[in-house]
Amino acid sequence: MIPGDAPGMRIEVVGRAEPAGAPLTSPVRGEPCVWWRREHLERRVVTAGGRREEVWRTVAGETSPGALRVRDATGVVPLDASGAEVDPGPQAGERSRPLPGDAVTVRRGRHGDEDVVVGHLEREWVIRPGAPLCVIGGAVPGRLGGEPGIGPPREGAFVVSVREEGALAEDARWRRLLIGGAAVPVALAGAAALVIGLALLSR
Repeated sequence: MIPGDAPGMRIEVVGRAEPAGAPLTSPVRGEPCVWWRREHLERRVVTAGGRREEVWRTVAGETSPGALRVRDATGVVPLDASGAEVDPGPQAGERSRPLPGDAVTVRRGRHGDEDVVVGHLEREWVIRPGAPLCVIGGAVPGRLGGEPGIGPPREGAFVVSVREEGALAEDARWRRLLIGGAAVPVALAGAAALVIGLALLSR
């Protein structure tokens, strides 16, 4: 049963990832997925104060649209992961793009300092169809294409992870997010019960 104050109420749904429509294609490896994130890094050789070091700097990034679905033993519920802290697990792949010699970018400063861009690297993370998902978010009636589903909660962290909550709590960064919402009640909801309850509320 979904309480009368369900919209925005912090809930947890555990199930498997499904695409909202056709599966997405990841931009680096070209594999089917329901969500992806890509980062573009520059490989730079920096000389400053007589010291020379090689560094990687993130210069751009993008994320796929947030619409996907979560299926459990009771049914399926839409998820809008836009704005969520997403934990997709290990890096899925990377692609190096070294620059030809005539395209090397040199930035020169005073006293012989240099910042030379010598290559590029793209990294991506994906959530694949069928991957386990733990979602801590908010109950959202009638927002996702007219269907009730899961979005940001009224209070506390909005988390989408391929790990269970217990495993997240063992990771310092994710533990801080979860502790930040520790005072906010979390209701464990089945997908079908959540959808039916929110549909009744949205009438």
